[in-house]
Amino acid sequence: FIDHEAFNVMGVVVDESLNYLWTRGTRDLAKTISIQTFDSDGSVSPLGASLKILCAERGIQLRDVSGELENGLSPFEIIDGALGEGTAVKLYRCTLTEVLYFINKGRPVIAVMGDDEACVIYGYETDGVKVYFPETDEFKTFATKDAEKYFARNSNSFISCK
Repeated sequence: FIDHEAFNVMGVVVDESLNYLWTRGTRDLAKTISIQTFDSDGSVSPLGASLKILCAERGIQLRDVSGELENGLSPFEIIDGALGEGTAVKLYRCTLTEVLYFINKGRPVIAVMGDDEACVIYGYETDGVKVYFPETDEFKTFATKDAEKYFARNSNSFISCK
């Protein structure tokens, strides 16, 4: 979890090996990450597709993401298993502003919206947030305030990687 105190006092968050996970500082005014999308033939849920997108950004292809989800693995466990233990970062209850740090560093962020529902945040501008919806294969840009409300309604449940 990102420590909200670090955000409030211009601090940093490190992992157990003292690697920087997050630091409060300046970020670019706009950032867009190229993400690989997957044709949705109904065999993979939006959450599964989002996990595949996040891992593909790191050069890892998830093979049986649907099976792993059906077997009770959490999205966090699937990412950590695929990319290496300690790679996944839980961003639960973080604000959208805090989450955009990861986008600025070139790491897409998954917003978990329900049991099998998710979308991928892949960019931002000064007044908007870019989101990909795997279920409908749509790219949308939300006004920042609208995106904040949208993700807050879904408990601000985000996941990314180091």
